[in-house]
Amino acid sequence: MRRSGMGKEGLKQILSWLNEEKKLKVSKKAIIAELQIDDIPNEIREFLSRIKQAMY
Repeated sequence: MRRSGMGKEGLKQILSWLNEEKKLKVSKKAIIAELQIDDIPNEIREFLSRIKQAMY
């Protein structure tokens, strides 16, 4: 079973914690830039692949 977070709200809370409590100035862009393909669940990759195929 895969446990998933709250998406945008979860990211907002993480950024708030890093920037306000830990005093690190990290942007959403910087976090996204560090994502690796293995960080993305297979279900999401498959979903995006189906959408891409449906567009063509």
